[in-house]
Amino acid sequence: MGKLRELLFGEYNSLERALKNPNRVKRLRLHFTANIDDFAEDFLKFSKLSSLYVLVGGGYSKLLPEQIGELKTLTELAIINVPFKEFPLWITRLYRLKRLYLRGFDFLELHPDVKKMDNLKELSLENCDFTIIPEDIRDLENLRMLSFNADWLLKVEENRLPEKLEELNVFRHQIDDKVLKELKEKRPLLKINFYDR
Repeated sequence: MGKLRELLFGEYNSLERALKNPNRVKRLRLHFTANIDDFAEDFLKFSKLSSLYVLVGGGYSKLLPEQIGELKTLTELAIINVPFKEFPLWITRLYRLKRLYLRGFDFLELHPDVKKMDNLKELSLENCDFTIIPEDIRDLENLRMLSFNADWLLKVEENRLPEKLEELNVFRHQIDDKVLKELKEKRPLLKINFYDR
């Protein structure tokens, strides 16, 4: 079925196979068990790539190539198990990005240039060390869905949420009763979902 999905939908699970037909690749799901930096220039070959999912096996590259920030057709990006110490500035150059999913990182704040990501509609930050919602999230004017699947987030504050936010996903203990009441009063259309422990 893998080759059929490649042919019909441009979906690839292998960088090696994707590089044989880079102009056909629309979706790429990669699990790296090698140093990602060795493939930095290869990412520039994917001129039609709209979705990139990268899972890094433990003990390998701790960074992703900045060349990914040059993929101007990218609308979805998922990065898992890359322990960034700082928010990668190259992500903010992905101006068409609509969905961003980051899991397993070590930074405590976003880069101020995040507010330039005008098309970002969904942001999911999981297994992160945030204790409060980063201020820069408030400036994401078109953000509709925000998820924090992380125990470290101690509290949710209404004034740190984007104005047009439609859906918030957090653990129940991260919103005290007073803030929950305030959110329901000030934002009656905001859907709040709670993760199970």
